[in-house]
Amino acid sequence: MKVLELLIWMVKQPLECFLIIINQVVFPHSFAVHYLMRNYGDINMSGNKAIGMSGRNTWMENHKNININSDQEGIGMSSAGDHTIYVRNEATGIIKLKSSVSKDKPNIGMFTNIGIGSSLDNFGTIIGGDNNYAMYGTGVIWQDATSKIKLGNNSVGAFSNTNLIDTYVIIDGEIEIGDNSKVALISGNNASYVTSSAKNIYGR
Repeated sequence: MKVLELLIWMVKQPLECFLIIINQVVFPHSFAVHYLMRNYGDINMSGNKAIGMSGRNTWMENHKNININSDQEGIGMSSAGDHTIYVRNEATGIIKLKSSVSKDKPNIGMFTNIGIGSSLDNFGTIIGGDNNYAMYGTGVIWQDATSKIKLGNNSVGAFSNTNLIDTYVIIDGEIEIGDNSKVALISGNNASYVTSSAKNIYGR
């Protein structure tokens, strides 16, 4: 199919199909603005600062596989913008992160920079090496009871960097981390809180 024919065909398709086509054919990763964005395939990224799914003001869902093979600052799922509602790794979703070469430039599974009104939700599995953050956000961070995080040394399961009172971190499920690692961290000036009932395994 020629490029012009492909573009005409894509315009006629439902938005969700269009986003999947972008992921597989046109661009090296998925990108959306103001839309629901879903991945049902395999996303494989390499190179520094690579992003598997990225967007602004999106509802973002991963239903299958995202593999980030960056030496530093790679991200599995990322959505910015004031109207971002959620970034969600679904029950069937698996995000895999390569070890970063520096703890100051970690690879991150799920990221958002929006506070009140947004959330990072992990219902699936996030597997990483050393110097990784599974979830990094400024709003609600939620690790579901059936989910799992497995990271190496110098890593963090959930990191909340916020100055907003109405944000919090809820950690459930299972978290396995290596040496000098944390299940959850909060950095900010206000009284955000952490609730954890997860099965924690240290020093893998």
